[in-house]
Amino acid sequence: MLEVISKRLGFDHNIDLHAYPRPKPLPTSFNFPGQDVYKGVLLLGNHQVELQNILNNDVYKGWFNDWHIKRNYSNAFRINQLLDSITRVYESFETVKTLMQRALLEIYDGATVEEWMETHLLPDYRKVKQLHETAQAQLVKK
Repeated sequence: MLEVISKRLGFDHNIDLHAYPRPKPLPTSFNFPGQDVYKGVLLLGNHQVELQNILNNDVYKGWFNDWHIKRNYSNAFRINQLLDSITRVYESFETVKTLMQRALLEIYDGATVEEWMETHLLPDYRKVKQLHETAQAQLVKK
């Protein structure tokens, strides 16, 4: 049954029904109504894991946590170690935010889209945006 459904949706393999482990590679071929929402949700899951990896990183915990930032007690070398990852994840969230806003509005009303975005995407987007801005500001202070 899974094989039949996967083929009808345009997949060249059986659709993966397991959300974890992440990150997961994106399917390269599928064609069904709502495919952009499906793609966006997969991307979002991957980017959320990337953000958690940054937050669990020893460099973040040791040199870039809230205590260090509040006291301006950070190290430019260590911040630069994180900045590439933070920037990449921030830009990825920007992309998926734009994709999901457009894709969801093609299917759902504005209130539903706003609720989904505020619940599933924007909290992590705001966190990574704040990390990006803070890292850049800390580097200017050094």
